[in-house]
Amino acid sequence: MHPLQTSNSSSRTAWGIYSSFIRVRWEYLKEHIKIRPNSGSYLLDIAFILSLVAVQRVIIPSLVGRAHTIDLMTPWLVITCVFHSKPRAIFLCAVGAFALETHSAEPAGFFLCGYWVIGTVIFMTRNYLYWRHLLPWILVFLISEIWLFCFRAVIYAITNVFWELEFTDVIMQFLVMIISCAFGVFLIECQFERDRFVPEE
Repeated sequence: MHPLQTSNSSSRTAWGIYSSFIRVRWEYLKEHIKIRPNSGSYLLDIAFILSLVAVQRVIIPSLVGRAHTIDLMTPWLVITCVFHSKPRAIFLCAVGAFALETHSAEPAGFFLCGYWVIGTVIFMTRNYLYWRHLLPWILVFLISEIWLFCFRAVIYAITNVFWELEFTDVIMQFLVMIISCAFGVFLIECQFERDRFVPEE
């Protein structure tokens, strides 16, 4: 056999082994690593949160402008608070809040305080809501978004920061809240099996 044919055959064999290895690993990742707030691994949860901050603070503003930021973190952390144990949920919410604080023009501690209140209310009420229905999710997502908006307005009023809020800004803020709630519903409907959800103590 010609040496060139031998090298071509061996390179095809090596490529076949490499491509089958990649295919097997990809199937494993698709089966075991799903993008969701309760992945079961601290490292994956932290990686997802940091990736979400990058999407929310860098990618989306570069596409739609910086005037109105679409909040993806709040629905993610609401789901985290509902279904994780309290220590794990507090830790992950703190990671998300600190990550947002480093890329935000809001006053220091805004996200820490805001998510602390959201988490506390969810911890107190999560065992009394029926999470298999969609309505409690929509209400919790929407109330969380409204709370952060009102909290921001109160902080700006206290610190005498001028916040020009026109009717179009209110409409845009409402649309941003709807998009954030839709992202939360997407996570619930498409990424999870809600019938298996039981909050951890």
